[in-house]
Amino acid sequence: MNTFVETLLNWTKNKANKWTDNIKERIDKIAHSTNVTVNDVATLILLHPDTNKKENKYLGLVFHDCYLQIDNTRFYLETKGKIHPYVLTCKIWKNGELYSSYHSYKDKGGKINIPDSLKENMSKEV
Repeated sequence: MNTFVETLLNWTKNKANKWTDNIKERIDKIAHSTNVTVNDVATLILLHPDTNKKENKYLGLVFHDCYLQIDNTRFYLETKGKIHPYVLTCKIWKNGELYSSYHSYKDKGGKINIPDSLKENMSKEV
């Protein structure tokens, strides 16, 4: 096989393994904590394969809206920047009702609560 193609395949496999490990690590952390950082939840949302992402540009700034549904828990994540460096808003709904939310302009702790039922499901999958 072509050396370039082999190198590319190996690089891709390594990246995929790192992403998988990162997702498992975040899920494990979320599953075993009473509350977690918004960055942990954001990473889970951004790396989850079922996440729907929408990019918007306003006045030269890039914003992303990310939506994820896991069982009866729905996530919404709003980020700013081309590669999601700033979390602006993170909301979690359980059974259609707002369970927890984070807004960067008013919440300073950077923590968000996760429904226990979701944590139980996540611990089974890890």
